[in-house]
Amino acid sequence: HDFLVSSKSENEHRNEHENDTVNGKLTASERLVLDAIQKDTTVTIQKMTTLLGISRSTVVRAIKSLQEKHIIERVGSSKKGTWKVVK
Repeated sequence: HDFLVSSKSENEHRNEHENDTVNGKLTASERLVLDAIQKDTTVTIQKMTTLLGISRSTVVRAIKSLQEKHIIERVGSSKKGTWKVVK
């Protein structure tokens, strides 16, 4: 019954592999989030989860990684601010 103990669904396990770096730069999730931000710099995390069909934690993780890679940055406050694509 160990398989029932896992808190991750089969899809989440599968997605972990899909999120491995694509072309040595961005994961699939990072690419989706970056594309969403490029289309709408005011997009919210909640809106991205709906648009992209991925979990909030995946969106947050992708944003954090994109910020650490200096690809995006937040301009202004977390509520009223916008996203800026740096690279």
